Amino acid sequence: MLRFFMATGRGRLSVRVVLVFMLLAPTAVAHADSDRVWKLLHLRSDALWQLVHYVCVPDQLRLHTPAPCRYVTPQDGRAEGYAILKDRIGVRQFLLIPTARLTGIESPDLLLPGRSGYWAQAWDSRVYLEALLDNRVPRDGIGLAVNSALARTQNQLHIHIDCVRPDVRQALKDRERQIHSYWTEISLPPHNHSYAIRRLDVEDLSTSNPFRMVADRGPDQAGDMAIQTVVVVGAVFRNGRDGFYLLNDQASIGGDDPAAGEELLDHACSLLSHRS
Repeated sequence: MLRFFMATGRGRLSVRVVLVFMLLAPTAVAHADSDRVWKLLHLRSDALWQLVHYVCVPDQLRLHTPAPCRYVTPQDGRAEGYAILKDRIGVRQFLLIPTARLTGIESPDLLLPGRSGYWAQAWDSRVYLEALLDNRVPRDGIGLAVNSALARTQNQLHIHIDCVRPDVRQALKDRERQIHSYWTEISLPPHNHSYAIRRLDVEDLSTSNPFRMVADRGPDQAGDMAIQTVVVVGAVFRNGRDGFYLLNDQASIGGDDPAAGEELLDHACSLLSHRS
């Protein structure tokens, strides 16, 4: 039934009716259906776009509530409008999803001058994650990630906002002295993939566009952003100053590394039981 509705010419109304009914129904039975429909939606590469464009944005405009999203920016023509959605994958993971149609990391609009590539907004939106964790998650325990086109399931740009794996967090702490403001290499758990890494000595990302910074690494990155993954991890350096680690990996075509930076995140947020 869901596939029929979303594939027919009755697209907008049918998508909206199905999603709203199944995702927002308040009863216990409907909650079970909601989980089932969410899983079905994740089989569609346009699920996030359908949800944001046909449900969250219209609800914000008409009803002044963005449900099932947590937040939708005012639709006033701003360059980087977005929605924040609690993902069903992971008990605490949130996604930032542009309200404009952007396929993914390869979208050229992300590299335009004056853009943050949505990273500043994603970092500010960590408050939704922190609220679920009673503000117990440290700055260096929060990460943002965008997977490559080879590693993603959704063809609408989305930034994962979640906890960092405890072993990744510890590795970054241990190797801080080897990480500089210029690009260097580091291997990280869980698969020992090699990442290019640099530190950003800024408290927020309002003046930084990680997409642009990765593209500027060289012609291999700029010429094929689709096979890149970008990750930003909060940092508190040894001198007590706040900053970030910026990481970039490139997919090995036909190899065992699809460039899924999401691998550095921990959807169970187990770092709260590994605090150091």
